[in-house]
Amino acid sequence: MVIAYEVDASTVISFTVAGLPVAQPRARHARIGNHVRTYYPSSHPIGNWKNMVVIAVREAFANAALSAPIDCPVFVRAEFVFPMVTTTKMLQKTSKPDCDNLTKGLLDGINNSGVWRDDSIVYSMHTTKRYAKDGELACTKVEIALIDPILVSKRRKGRST
Repeated sequence: MVIAYEVDASTVISFTVAGLPVAQPRARHARIGNHVRTYYPSSHPIGNWKNMVVIAVREAFANAALSAPIDCPVFVRAEFVFPMVTTTKMLQKTSKPDCDNLTKGLLDGINNSGVWRDDSIVYSMHTTKRYAKDGELACTKVEIALIDPILVSKRRKGRST
């Protein structure tokens, strides 16, 4: 199913996070007395990568001249670009890390930036992971498009606009 959104270019926030994309690791658990504490290993690079996401999205949000945290439905497009491997000529990356774990880390980083209420406002998302083309560096390219809430509710009810 393909859904086309009518989005004004002024309501699209684009940014790039330089460097190798990092997937969200599985949570670890430790028992402390009668309580269980959930944590992520401090040695894992996800913390630094989320901080890079925060910096990139805040800068893009400031340049877009939008005020207050976003609190309307959004469409997110994320492209995770990995360094080219010499053993393949394909651009599509079909090995680990998984798209869903990459996406979790990205959305957590955007949540930490405070530019939107919560990632529950993501109405639709398109995620790809691929190898870099010649001369291209590893990075994560992101577009966040604000969607008119009235348009979304009409489409949910099956009405055309």
